[in-house]
Amino acid sequence: MQFPASLTCLLLAAAVASGAQVSPVQKVIQLLDGMRDKGKEEMATEQTQHDEFTAFCEDTLRDKRRLITEAQEVIDKSTADIEKYDASILRLTTEIDNHNKDIDAATKEKDDAIALRKEEANDFKDMDTDYDESIEATGKALSVLKAQAYNRKQAATSKAQGLLQESKNDLSLLQLTENSSPREAKQILASFLQQKQPEADGYTFQSSGVVNMLEELKAKFLQEQQELRLEEAKKVNAHATTKIVLEGQIKAATSSRDDKLGFKKTAAQKLATAKGDLSEAQTSKAADSKYSKDLTMECAKKARDFRARQKLRAEELVAIQQASDIIAGKSVLGASDKHSRHLQLQSSATALLSLSSPLRRPDLKKAMEILQEAATELQSSKLNMVVEQASSLMQQEPSGAVRTDRSVITQIKNTMQQLLDKMAEQQQAEIKQKYYCDKEMGTNKLKRAEKTEAVDSLDAEIDGLSSSVTKLSEETAELAADITKIAAAMQNATKLRLEEKAENKATVADAQEAQKAVTQALGVLQEFYEQAGKATVLTQIESEDASAEAQPQPYKGMQAAGGGVIGLLEAILEDFSRLEADTVASEESAQREYQEFMTDSKVDKADKETSLSNKQSTMESQNGTLAEKRADLKLSEEQLDAVNKEYVTLKDECVGKSGAAAEESAKRLAEIAGLKKALAALSGNLR
Repeated sequence: MQFPASLTCLLLAAAVASGAQVSPVQKVIQLLDGMRDKGKEEMATEQTQHDEFTAFCEDTLRDKRRLITEAQEVIDKSTADIEKYDASILRLTTEIDNHNKDIDAATKEKDDAIALRKEEANDFKDMDTDYDESIEATGKALSVLKAQAYNRKQAATSKAQGLLQESKNDLSLLQLTENSSPREAKQILASFLQQKQPEADGYTFQSSGVVNMLEELKAKFLQEQQELRLEEAKKVNAHATTKIVLEGQIKAATSSRDDKLGFKKTAAQKLATAKGDLSEAQTSKAADSKYSKDLTMECAKKARDFRARQKLRAEELVAIQQASDIIAGKSVLGASDKHSRHLQLQSSATALLSLSSPLRRPDLKKAMEILQEAATELQSSKLNMVVEQASSLMQQEPSGAVRTDRSVITQIKNTMQQLLDKMAEQQQAEIKQKYYCDKEMGTNKLKRAEKTEAVDSLDAEIDGLSSSVTKLSEETAELAADITKIAAAMQNATKLRLEEKAENKATVADAQEAQKAVTQALGVLQEFYEQAGKATVLTQIESEDASAEAQPQPYKGMQAAGGGVIGLLEAILEDFSRLEADTVASEESAQREYQEFMTDSKVDKADKETSLSNKQSTMESQNGTLAEKRADLKLSEEQLDAVNKEYVTLKDECVGKSGAAAEESAKRLAEIAGLKKALAALSGNLR
């Protein structure tokens, strides 16, 4: 590579101005060596700075890639959660609507059943009243007829009237049949009881058939009333069972609906949280992606610029080396050594011809005044040293070779430039240190904030989980106690119900047995008096031709007393029948109440058992989460301690010296400015 002639001449001129001890060619070689060394040093410095910047790019981009990956994971999870919660809310909404329909349908069915039961109860009340009144009227009619169940002597006219009246009565009662309803029988019997009964002047009783018919009708009404009451009791029990079932369905559907309303509310809250997380993650990812893209472009650009500068510097070093080799060759250095005397005389003459003024020129003095002023103002020992060295050079008497203003100024400029280069190196070192401190302190600050936030968050989560576990433990204990109480109450209720059922069963059996016995006794007495009545009628008919006064009174049995006994037995029969009906109704009512209690207790117990199971599962899950969070907290605290220790080290290294370093850097910049200003003044002296 050809070294430019102008550069060679300039180097030669600089060598001439340096003094007589070193030849100009040698001085040029020295300058080229210095340029080469300085170029290598700057190249190495730039390489170090580029390596640090490259490390910053790699670290930052790696962190951004991690953050982008984490944000994408949050986006994926939040998107999946949103789909899941949307589906859950839709499903729960449909199920809640179905539960509401079931509740409405069961409520309507219950209301319809209550209305129907009320109507049936009113019909039963009317029918039962008709039976009571008909049985009572039948009993009164029997009492009236049985009171006349004997034969009397009387005049022919009275006898005829008695027979006529009895015939009318019989005709009114003969309207009754075994198919007569209680209401019809009640009306006919009421009419009969309002008619005038025959006088006790004597006649032969002719209404035993009517009495039998009334007794059969009364027994029929009693049997039908008992069947009616049994049927009513069955309907009451069936209605109670239906009501219990429907109320259980309503309660179960309401409970499920309320639970699902709670689940839906929780799902809606989680959906809102997932949407917020998604939006935040998308924003964060977009910002990190943009920053990463911009930084990648910037790093790539600086890398290209660095490679271009490094290539240029390498080419410069090659050119300097080639120039040095040329100057050090025989053509220059050899010729210089061979003709050194002639070159020295020529250069000295040239220097003397160029000296146009004394050494102490005003502009040189101005440069020294600038340095002195800066040294005084900044109290800079370095600038004072330069001023002293310059003054020494200006006052130094020439010895040997001719000394010119140019040589002195060049030496002064070299001294100032060396100091300027040294200060620039120090400034560059401080810039590197500041970059290192800013980067490490910033990274440490982020780590401390991150770990502190993690510790605080874990502390809060652990406190919340601990409180929740404690509360769940108390609630599960209360639920377990309630379940035990319900089970004991159900067991006790079952025991009492079995005892009461056995007692009612025995009572019904006794009442039925007593009714059979009373009915049997009534049958015996009624059959006897019916036969006795027939016998006395026949006897009376056979003795009609004889003198009535000569015949003794026909014996008809103790019908007067017998009628009272029969009435008493009928009352006893009615009492036992009522006892049976009341006991059956009481048993059905007690069974219904027991079933209601057991159904409610089972539902309550099942609800509490479900709640207990859920709370136990939740508590077990939270205990596992609590253990994990405590392990995470321990790890985070250890990491925070390590980051805090790192901060203390960095603080001692960076923060503790930052004040003095800043003052020193500011002073150095001022010194550099003074040196550059003085150099600018000296640059005007170079003609």
